[in-house]
Amino acid sequence: MVDSEATATWLTAVVAETLAAYPAVVDRWLASQPGAWGFLAGQGVLAARRRLGRRLTDAERRAVWAALWAALVARRRALSGNSGQEDPENS
Repeated sequence: MVDSEATATWLTAVVAETLAAYPAVVDRWLASQPGAWGFLAGQGVLAARRRLGRRLTDAERRAVWAALWAALVARRRALSGNSGQEDPENS
């Protein structure tokens, strides 16, 4: 089991670092361009590995993906003014 408080600390930093490092790819994701999600997911995992100094467990890798996806969806909603509806990409 992963310690949720410790995970939240590095996970938040990894998501922020990944999205800040690749704004053009974030824009590509927002435009639903192929390959953008896979690139960001991979870079998020690499950033987490660097931060933790080891390979990630399956649960940690999935936590990175989920946190990145949630941040991207939140950004899309903020840009579209759609704060309360379900994201069509995730339905």
